[in-house]
Amino acid sequence: MHGGPSAAVTPHWPGVAYGSVPFSALGYFVFLPNPRGSYGQGEKFTQANIRDFGYGDLRDVLAGVDLLEKRFPSTRIAKASPAGATADS
Repeated sequence: MHGGPSAAVTPHWPGVAYGSVPFSALGYFVFLPNPRGSYGQGEKFTQANIRDFGYGDLRDVLAGVDLLEKRFPSTRIAKASPAGATADS
């Protein structure tokens, strides 16, 4: 997950920061969400986490995980682990 309060994961290869390239090369499923507060979807979307920072964006990420479980039932979501930059770094 990217840090914040505003940032974005962009669709390029190799991926951002650490993790996505080596983990996917090892066969792991890598999910790189851009929850509310991210750049790239307009100012209203970027500001959508104001007064809800850490909660609304978490709900978005969890909704994405739920969707992945439905679309890819063979993935082992129960063994999922979040990784990324901290919002206060």
